Amino acid sequence: MGDFSRGINEKEKAIHDLKSQIDVVQRIAIMNLKNSVYNHPLYRKKFFSVDIYNAVINDKVNNDDDFREWLLHNREIRL
Repeated sequence: MGDFSRGINEKEKAIHDLKSQIDVVQRIAIMNLKNSVYNHPLYRKKFFSVDIYNAVINDKVNNDDDFREWLLHNREIRL
């Protein structure tokens, strides 16, 4: 398996592992955040779904303002 394929599989596994950890409240927060940033020009270019999952699951982010702060602090991305 090439490096590219291995990288894709590792990312898919990481996302699967994150998804398996979420509860109903977190799932709602994730969906709300995804809906909120869906049309943002930096989404899927500079920050990704995995960032939303990480913010919600690992750092208890549950609203737009906290996610913007999380992105700035963790990824140095200003929305």
